[in-house]
Amino acid sequence: MEKNHSGEIVEIKIPSRTKHLHAMGLLTKTLAESMGFAVRESEKAALAVEEALTNVIEHAYHGKSNHKMHVIYEMKGERFRVRILHRGDQSTSSTDAQADDFTHFYQQKKKGGLGVLIMKRCMDEVTYKTGPHQSECCMIKYLKK
Repeated sequence: MEKNHSGEIVEIKIPSRTKHLHAMGLLTKTLAESMGFAVRESEKAALAVEEALTNVIEHAYHGKSNHKMHVIYEMKGERFRVRILHRGDQSTSSTDAQADDFTHFYQQKKKGGLGVLIMKRCMDEVTYKTGPHQSECCMIKYLKK
């Protein structure tokens, strides 16, 4: 774990395989708890990270396991930020789930996008950036005292 004047940073690169999702969830939960998040809030962060990674595997890499996902955890002050970077296709599901209401989602009868809705419910902020060579999902959870 790297520690500098701006907080602590943990970086990991993992293959685009679903068998690593549980381990990433455990790492997320442990890091969130180490910042002072309650177990329930730490578990929400873990769920959001697992959902985001699943989206990359399924939508950006189309289930192909020969790619990498770069996960960066930044713990600074009251902010727990998780950045997930990949070089796959831009996921259309990131823009599909604009509603923050499960009832609205159900009524639309859309296929896909539920993971994004879960991420938005579990984290305080969820944003996406797309570049010519890399895309990023950034999720932030604030420690409330």
